[in-house]
Amino acid sequence: MKKLIFISPENKKPNIKGFDVKLIYIDWKYKTLPDLVDEVYNRIHSKEIVYLGGFSIGAMIALILSDRLNLKKMILYSPSPFLSKTKKISKALEEYISKKIRK
Repeated sequence: MKKLIFISPENKKPNIKGFDVKLIYIDWKYKTLPDLVDEVYNRIHSKEIVYLGGFSIGAMIALILSDRLNLKKMILYSPSPFLSKTKKISKALEEYISKKIRK
């Protein structure tokens, strides 16, 4: 079975068909997004993660970490809406995703 690292602000491991899921629970209160990205990266312990997923802010962290990891596939559930409410951030995110897709 394929191993999937899943990042979520909910302490509940999702059941994703075809994957053995390892949950990385993040407590995002009082932390910045860069701090969370570094925390999760350090908890993963490997650059050879093939499958990475996330929910809400966990999806955003997974997307950012995709630059640092060797991934085959990402599974993103409901990327955090608070990032899309700021035009400057949503435009930067749109450009970032476009660059990732073109690679």
